[in-house]
Amino acid sequence: MNFCRAFFFFLLFLLTQPAKAQVRPADLVEDSVIKSQWQQFSDLLIKPGSYHYGILRNNKWVSTILQNPSNQPITFNLRFHNPHINQLAVFKNHGKEPIVITGDWYPFADRPVPFRDFVIPIRVSPHSSDSLLFFLNKRGESLSISFDIVSTEKLENLIQLDYLGVGALLCFSVLIVLLAVYIGVNFKESLYISFALYWLLSMAWLLNNAGLFYQYLWPEHPLWHYKSRTVFSVSSICAYLLFLTLFFHTKIRTIDKVVFTSFVLFLLVKLYGVLTAPSVEFKLPLKYSFVVVSAVGLLAFLLYLFYFLLLPDKGKFTRRFQLAAFIMYCLMVLQEVFLQFGFSYVPLSGITDLIPFLFFIAQFLLISVGLVVQFSMRMKDARLQALFSARADERALSVQYFQMQESERSRIGRDVHDQLGGLLVSIKLSLSNLKLRFIDQHLHRELDRVRVIVDSSINQLHQVVHDLVPPTISTDNFNDRITERIRLFEENSGIHFDLKTAFDRTVPKSLLVHLYRIICELINNSVQHAQCTNVVIDCSLQANRLVLLYTDNGQGFQKEQPTHGNGLHNIEKRVSLLKGQVKLTSTNEGVACLIETDITQYHETDAVSL
Repeated sequence: MNFCRAFFFFLLFLLTQPAKAQVRPADLVEDSVIKSQWQQFSDLLIKPGSYHYGILRNNKWVSTILQNPSNQPITFNLRFHNPHINQLAVFKNHGKEPIVITGDWYPFADRPVPFRDFVIPIRVSPHSSDSLLFFLNKRGESLSISFDIVSTEKLENLIQLDYLGVGALLCFSVLIVLLAVYIGVNFKESLYISFALYWLLSMAWLLNNAGLFYQYLWPEHPLWHYKSRTVFSVSSICAYLLFLTLFFHTKIRTIDKVVFTSFVLFLLVKLYGVLTAPSVEFKLPLKYSFVVVSAVGLLAFLLYLFYFLLLPDKGKFTRRFQLAAFIMYCLMVLQEVFLQFGFSYVPLSGITDLIPFLFFIAQFLLISVGLVVQFSMRMKDARLQALFSARADERALSVQYFQMQESERSRIGRDVHDQLGGLLVSIKLSLSNLKLRFIDQHLHRELDRVRVIVDSSINQLHQVVHDLVPPTISTDNFNDRITERIRLFEENSGIHFDLKTAFDRTVPKSLLVHLYRIICELINNSVQHAQCTNVVIDCSLQANRLVLLYTDNGQGFQKEQPTHGNGLHNIEKRVSLLKGQVKLTSTNEGVACLIETDITQYHETDAVSL
């Protein structure tokens, strides 16, 4: 980004430098040369169609004949589909003085028709014909033209359509740029800012290349038009390179940075040479060499960039759109380079001047689709991140809930043990004292009966306290703690419990507390609702997976009955806290509950504080 800022400051510096005096274009040709070309008139005829001459070492001469067999004078509008002909002179009927002289080297206001293409109106008298000789100066540059003859009415329609198309394109460009800037600023994404910059500079390059800036912004300054073409093309290339750099930032290597920087420096040298040129004319050998070197350098860089884009990468689906867009960009550049050497791979004639625009629109659509897909994927990732954050918050609340639950259990257990337990023990002692003080046998029997009730209450109290405050649990004594728990139920319910535990290594204490609570909850459900006679508890550690299989032979529960009571709900919350899964199966022959969790996913921060 620092390099890009430096580049644009450098560009601003060059643009603000005062332009040097413009050297007037050289004279057309000598009279002898014009006479010689009139003598070769039959060999210079041009017909409507597309012509690609490549880079010209010499001036180009072409001719045509206009015939008017009618009784009225007719105005023929000769249209050259190329807004960048340096000098265009028209000679009529073997004359040596041009009837029209125009071109990029002359102010736009001097053109016969104020249109981006060169249009030469020729009026032909009734029942006569005019011979026309055209002088085209594009030495040291490529010349591609499409020639046709249009009526005045059709020309006016073309001008109106041109205004309409340019207006629609400008409105669309403004909307795209504003939308991209809004997304880039609102979501702090420099990628979309670079896309807006590339689109803006590319559209400026296309409009300027079509002669529209020449027509509306500086019609009296052909030198600025000549320089602006290079300014916009270089700026557009740099903006696209910036966009690719930001898009593929994870793939940028040191060698890539060196190549990119070297190419940008090459473009800056080219830009400096154009901006500081005192005239629109170059010496022919220098101009020819400059075009060839620029074309070869650009092709070499495109090949390297294509190789860079094909490097293996873990990128997303959107990178395919950018690769396809880059191929379109290459096709656009290759077409321009081929035209400089007189070739064209587009079979359709008459659309040569539309090829850059069509390829650019295709590239823009591919980039836009890629960015839209990428943006939707980022929004989806943001929603998933928000969901994960909400789940993390829910998990934190679950941890806090169980921590508060265990804390409250411990407090209640201590209070019950210290206060109610102490009172029951005091009652038991008082009964013993009463038995010693009185010798009445009937009273002794009543005291013994009350004492049995108190002893039973004390045992029940111990069981309640045991439920509220479990004993210290570890991997070594987990089996003993569960055995103590189920012994109470075996004595009171008559249910047979089959317990199997196998831990080949240490399991976190807090995880065992959760497991202990889950087993207690399952036992309570079986005792209270299942009407079973046998329960099997199989708890084992298989690799990193803790597996609990709990089954009973009770009556199960019907599907229409609610299955998510408070007990099962607590079990599911605890298993979720352990990042595990619960699978509950119920039949007429009993209930099976399978719980699995990966202990490597469990952290002590998820534990219940005891």
